[in-house]
Amino acid sequence: MNRPFTSPALEGKRRVLEQRLASPKCRRAAFIDESYTAPKDDRGDTFYIIASFVTENDELEGLAQDLEARFAWESSGRLFWHSTDAHGGGRDMRVRLEGFCDYLGEGPSHEALMAVVVAPILRDDSDGEQARRRCLKTALQLLHDGVDDVLPADLVVLEERAGRANVDQHTVTEAVREGLIDRNYPVLATTPSLDSARGLWCADAVAYSVARELSSGDNRYSSRLGDQLRRF
Repeated sequence: MNRPFTSPALEGKRRVLEQRLASPKCRRAAFIDESYTAPKDDRGDTFYIIASFVTENDELEGLAQDLEARFAWESSGRLFWHSTDAHGGGRDMRVRLEGFCDYLGEGPSHEALMAVVVAPILRDDSDGEQARRRCLKTALQLLHDGVDDVLPADLVVLEERAGRANVDQHTVTEAVREGLIDRNYPVLATTPSLDSARGLWCADAVAYSVARELSSGDNRYSSRLGDQLRRF
């Protein structure tokens, strides 16, 4: 796989994630990303979305190769995907985003896409953090227990948020205290720069697609996710 961009910190994160994925107890992983419009943004309807992409661990290498070859582009010496940039990058990039959503919507039965939505966000939750906590705790419970035909995930991978790691860790602790997940349920924050974390690109595409539909009624992307997408 492509590894043109690296650093000691990045390699440390790579080792931690790959060790978790290699555990005999870890057969399925879930990757989580978010999209939202908070009251402070003053851009109309407010919402918070936590999106998840769930797949089997032994599929991750092939997934990364597919995404890198078909959809990613290079930025600052590394392969990159961000759905907001793809939508805003002109017609060819929007077609690429549509193709990404088709790819996810046509995925195998062992893959699942989930979106937990809180809407509207209360006015006193100006930055949407309270809504995030609600969404994240619901998503963690669904991933821990499984829902409908979606089997439980053995590991949850969050996209790390600069300056907010402690906030998300507190939410995970609350989920344990409230009995939503087991105390040893593994939840790891890391960067989508890792090839073993390319599932975060998938979660990003799901979150953006649902957000686009909620914010402007544009379902050109979300409609392509088809029956693979479960909404909560």
